[in-house]
Amino acid sequence: MLPNTTTASEKDSTTSPAAYFPDAPQNLSQAINTSTKDLHDTVNFAIMDRFQLLLSSNNHELYLTGMTSFHPVYSTFERVWSALLSSSSTLRPNISTAITAIHDPRLFRSSAIAADLSYLSGGSFDPDASPSRPQVVAYVNHIENAIREKPHVVLAYAHSYYMALFAGGKVLRKLLVNKKGFFPVHLPAGDEEEARRFSTGLFVFPADDPEEIRNKFKAGMVIAEEGLSEEEKTDIINEARAIFKWNEKLIHELDSICAPMYVKGEAAQVGKSVMAFAKKVQSRCPVDGYKLPAAVMLLCFLWLIKRAFLA
Repeated sequence: MLPNTTTASEKDSTTSPAAYFPDAPQNLSQAINTSTKDLHDTVNFAIMDRFQLLLSSNNHELYLTGMTSFHPVYSTFERVWSALLSSSSTLRPNISTAITAIHDPRLFRSSAIAADLSYLSGGSFDPDASPSRPQVVAYVNHIENAIREKPHVVLAYAHSYYMALFAGGKVLRKLLVNKKGFFPVHLPAGDEEEARRFSTGLFVFPADDPEEIRNKFKAGMVIAEEGLSEEEKTDIINEARAIFKWNEKLIHELDSICAPMYVKGEAAQVGKSVMAFAKKVQSRCPVDGYKLPAAVMLLCFLWLIKRAFLA
């Protein structure tokens, strides 16, 4: 059974983000990290918990399902950000400078996620299809409205979603690629190594040294904040907190979608174990010249089911 954790929003208070700051001066990136630490820890635990279930099930469809919820998130804020950049003359100069300073097309992940999903789905994934899952729909609508109302909060989305990949993304990719037989092998992949590459593009930035992209982004954040007012910085910090709350909503929505898939996968694994066990018992336990009766095999099956689901 998938865990039912307390939501971050239930733990959150109405305290101003400034209350999270230590006395020592912080730049904007540090302030975001400090003010979102409680939410980050909750969401990070939830992700790692689900990842362990994902890997134990050895079912790539669970990963496909999860990433299908997050593709619209990346594609929406990257699309709106690009639109703002193309019409930056309509923005206040300090805002235009801020969203331009952190821009690097190598950061954008929506195309990479779409390529991963296309491979994992056997070509059936449509990156242009509108999302249908209620929480995803609500979130992408929120992203559109939030950025159009306050364009500077693009910094919150870029910082939250790209820095997460530079840090935790390395861990997640390592877990995935080390799981033998997890990804399906089909064209255009010719072997398991190629299947891994076609399935984990999200985590791979197009550079010989991804740290160069990361360092450039961090430097851009420093430049971006120089012209921002305290109110605008607070907007960015508040939006960063909202992002983590939305992430948790998506995770819990995925719980309800993936739970039947996980149970089905577990049942399939139990079924394989039962068949192997039954054949082994049959071959070793003749009864009056006959193989072990079906009734005893059924008891073995029920015992294994109990171990798998009720332990």
